[in-house]
Amino acid sequence: MKTCVAHVCVTPGLGGLELYSMHIHKMFKEEGYPSLHFCQENSPFEQKLKGEGLDYVSLPKTSYFSPKAIIKVRKEIKARGIKHIYIHHLKDLWFLVPALVGMPEVQLVGFAQMFIKGISKKDFLHEKLYNRMQALITLTDIQKEELKKCLPLKEDRYITIPNSVDMSKFEDLSEARKHIRNQQAYTEANTVIGIVGRLDPWKGQMELLQAFDLMSKEYSGLKLLIVGSETPGEEGYKKQLEDYMKENTLEKDVTLIPFQPNVNEWMSAMDIFVMPSYEEAFGIVLVEAMAAGLPVISTAAGGVPDILQSPELGTMVEPRSATAIAGALREYLSKPEKRSEIGERAQSYATEKYDLNKVYKQVKSLMSGL
Repeated sequence: MKTCVAHVCVTPGLGGLELYSMHIHKMFKEEGYPSLHFCQENSPFEQKLKGEGLDYVSLPKTSYFSPKAIIKVRKEIKARGIKHIYIHHLKDLWFLVPALVGMPEVQLVGFAQMFIKGISKKDFLHEKLYNRMQALITLTDIQKEELKKCLPLKEDRYITIPNSVDMSKFEDLSEARKHIRNQQAYTEANTVIGIVGRLDPWKGQMELLQAFDLMSKEYSGLKLLIVGSETPGEEGYKKQLEDYMKENTLEKDVTLIPFQPNVNEWMSAMDIFVMPSYEEAFGIVLVEAMAAGLPVISTAAGGVPDILQSPELGTMVEPRSATAIAGALREYLSKPEKRSEIGERAQSYATEKYDLNKVYKQVKSLMSGL
């Protein structure tokens, strides 16, 4: 009988990090491995796992070290005979590593989903926590080199494996595009600029909104579609966006849509995709937009240059600059043929490099005995 594979992702929100951990969970389950998620109780992610019919154990909200979480996780590991654990949010090491005391046979592999720089964690305690992992998956080589400067992990334990996308979900979206554009009352004369991601100042929605304000004065028929919800407990940013829309009379041309599980279908309704984050370790939505065949614009921050390795795959701009985003939008809006060419090349590249099945095999190979 195959052994249980556990995933640890105890976070309050629901975004790319949580959904990616769920996709990996599903891949193991489809191969016949009993699979389990440790998640935060009463969180949107818990509800998502429940809705997907995936096995999970909910933990109380943790602030690093949590005796309750340690006891509950340790009990589940023993009861289910868990020998393989993937940790998707490294903060969870603070309760997971203590829970594994006396269990050297349990293998632990981490995902570095955050971009850390300028912070040193090379103290004795962090060394013990991080080196309990057999391997740490970094998403890009840029991220890996920055993490080496900050973390106490042994050199040979870093491995670069990018996040991935289920390409089958992007194969034929013509009906979805028609449906959503009709639903939003978009016409053929409308060019839809879109963004998908958690509503957060660091995601750059405000800068995109400001850039859209500039472009809407130059080009008629522009629409902006912002898809995403605020992190529970960190509300307030959505109102800032709405206030800006009202002050600049943009309500008719900008639509705010809460988090959507069918992100592929919402992307199909867009004509240009923008990821204006101040910094991203990877940016799975960027690859999803490429898989959807969209011309993309992204800030040249974090690991993005490892994805958009050529101007032929998309446009990079400086972070925190509405003017820079507007300039890139102007280039696309004035050259529709360029948009089409870049979208096609980006789609082919994403299909070749970021296919979920290919990446899953690399992730699985890091655990001996699977």
